[in-house]
Amino acid sequence: MVSFQCSGCGDIVKKPKLDTHYTRCHASVDCIDCSTTFRIPSEFKGHTSCITEAEKYQKGLYKGPKAGIGAEAGPKAKARKGQGER
Repeated sequence: MVSFQCSGCGDIVKKPKLDTHYTRCHASVDCIDCSTTFRIPSEFKGHTSCITEAEKYQKGLYKGPKAGIGAEAGPKAKARKGQGER
């Protein structure tokens, strides 16, 4: 779940309680995971996820998902198959 830090009071607030917190503080909030600053509710309401848990905790070690079998199933791979069959 996405958490935000209020720049007005410093509280850490989870997304479900962010609207009520904003009505009290009226300050911008920063996403804990990606450090993006949101100034108004319409900006943070659409922010549901930014990085995966693996990216968050592995930082520089994270390499992303590995290409599996069938990764070459795109249009270029189909064109190469057609060339060798003549």
